[in-house]
Amino acid sequence: MENKLYEKKIIWNGDSICAAARENRIGWAGRVGDKHQMIWDNNAQGGWAVSNCRDDTQTIYYQLMSTRFNPYDMVILHGGTNDAWGNAPIGEMTDDFLSSQEYSQDTFAGGLEKVFAFLRERRPDAIVGYIINFKFLSAID
Repeated sequence: MENKLYEKKIIWNGDSICAAARENRIGWAGRVGDKHQMIWDNNAQGGWAVSNCRDDTQTIYYQLMSTRFNPYDMVILHGGTNDAWGNAPIGEMTDDFLSSQEYSQDTFAGGLEKVFAFLRERRPDAIVGYIINFKFLSAID
């Protein structure tokens, strides 16, 4: 059977759940990348969020900006845990397709739209995956 992921370039962006112990090549990035002989990077950082509830420089958008000139076939994102713990407003998705610069990261929805707009602009041919959080008992309803 042909491995369609062989030597594909993949980057992982997100929070500590995605980051795992990347120095030891453990976690989703290492497991998926090594199993399929992919060229992979794990750009995720513990404590980072989709919104700017922690800081503008601790967002998944900021992670993506740091690798904006690197080519990738696939981009995998994980986020939302720190937004929930940081009491980020959910916000509302827009009906438009704006440029990434036009979205505000003041809400989870705005931060997510900014990330997807950036990927549409910078990596229009990349396959994008988003890993959705499960609900934490300590998260606000």
